Amino acid sequence: MNNRNVILMPMITLILFIAATNVYAEDQLNILCSFHPIYIFTQNVAMNVKGVNTECLLPQNVGPHDYALTPGDMKRIMKADVFIVNGLYLEEFLDKAVREGNPKIKVVDTSIGIKPIKVKGADDKHESKNHHGKYNPHVWVSPKSAIIQVRNIEKALEQTDAKNAKQYKENADKYVAKLEAIAKELEKASKTFANRKIVTFHNAFDYFARDFNLQVVDVIEVVPGHQPSAGELAKMIRRIKNFGVAAIFSEPQYPEKVANVLADETKIPVYPLDPVATGDGKPETYEKIMRKNIQILIKALGNQK
Repeated sequence: MNNRNVILMPMITLILFIAATNVYAEDQLNILCSFHPIYIFTQNVAMNVKGVNTECLLPQNVGPHDYALTPGDMKRIMKADVFIVNGLYLEEFLDKAVREGNPKIKVVDTSIGIKPIKVKGADDKHESKNHHGKYNPHVWVSPKSAIIQVRNIEKALEQTDAKNAKQYKENADKYVAKLEAIAKELEKASKTFANRKIVTFHNAFDYFARDFNLQVVDVIEVVPGHQPSAGELAKMIRRIKNFGVAAIFSEPQYPEKVANVLADETKIPVYPLDPVATGDGKPETYEKIMRKNIQILIKALGNQK
């Protein structure tokens, strides 16, 4: 064998490998999820399905309130077949990029079928101070809403990838059973709460409160990262005292500074409550965080005697 053949053989092997890789990539279903909880739900539905690649667009330690797209994100949008979002305008900042970057992509809105909560101060003609629009988008924080989101993901993937429909259904059924168990645990805990009046960091827990009979008296920051003025803080302190609030809840994704000020002024304790907007991205993370939230709520709201 001459030197030319020695050089050509590895090159031919490399070309064949690349070709085979490209064929596989074309047959692969590329699913892109907007952010952490949607990624968790989708992983559970698509678990162990061959030829399916599931990715999260936003870094798992960054929530949708704090993100700007990068050139790398655009590349992932361009190669994705399906884009799964929370909906209710939470991902509005992505709309133009997705439409222009990949006009053929299938967008799945997981909030379909969930009764939306209108944001305080919003009406049909005007949006509220909230930066999303007139409806609260934080549906995933309630396990009951999360079940509907999982079923929407299941339906979309069954329609997109019919040959694997049975496995998507089986996976979704298993995960929904886990979420139903958490919802039952929350309902049981809720029956023991001596005081249901709370203050949350922002309006992330409105659906959670609706589904488990809690009263959100106030929120610390209408828009995360925008601290209340001195006047707003004074009004909040008065409401907390007048309503007899049981607990003030911070979020691990944001500083506790204002929450601690409220606690000092009102003598009401602060507890961390996690909306699962960020995390480690593992399939079981939503369940773990929700069970931790249950224990915190039991401690914070007290048991009836």
